[in-house]
Amino acid sequence: MRSDKPVRRLRVDANGHQPKFNDPRFLEYTGELSHQHYSKNFEFLDQMRENEVQFLSKKLRKSKGAKKERISQELNTLKQQLNERKLGKKVMERIETFKKEDREKIKQGVKHTPYFLKKSDKKRLMAEEKYAQLKTTGKVNRYLQKKERKQQAAINQSIPMRRGMDE
Repeated sequence: MRSDKPVRRLRVDANGHQPKFNDPRFLEYTGELSHQHYSKNFEFLDQMRENEVQFLSKKLRKSKGAKKERISQELNTLKQQLNERKLGKKVMERIETFKKEDREKIKQGVKHTPYFLKKSDKKRLMAEEKYAQLKTTGKVNRYLQKKERKQQAAINQSIPMRRGMDE
C-alpha cells in the first residue's frame, strides 16, 4: 500500500449502518467478575505451573552452558510467579475472613455499618503475609537489607550533586 493514499475510513453500508463491536468485558450477559470463581475455575493452571517447575528443574540438571543459564532464569521467574500467587491467595483469604467477621458482627447487631478495607490496609496485610512467608524460609534479614538499600538509593538520587564534584 502506498503511503500517499489516505487511510480508509470505517466502512458504512448504503443504509448508513456501521458495524457494531462488542467487548465481552462490558456486556451485561457476561455478569460480574468474581475472583473466587475465577481462581477456582483456573486452579489447574497453578498445578500445571508447578509441574513445569519440576520439569524445568530436572531439565536444568541435565543441561550445560548457555542453555542451562536460560533454563535457570526461566525457572526462577516461574518460582517467583508461583510465590507471588500463593502470597496473593493468602492475602485474599485474610480479606475474605475479615469481611465474613464484619458481616457476622452486623448480623448480630454489634456493628451497624460495614467497614471496607482501604488500599493502605490491604498493602499492610500484604506486607504482613510477605514477612510471615520470609520468616518461615529464613530470608527476613536479606529482604530487609535489600529494602534498606533501595531506600538509600532513592535518597541518594534525590540529593542534588554539587558542580565540580568528581565522583
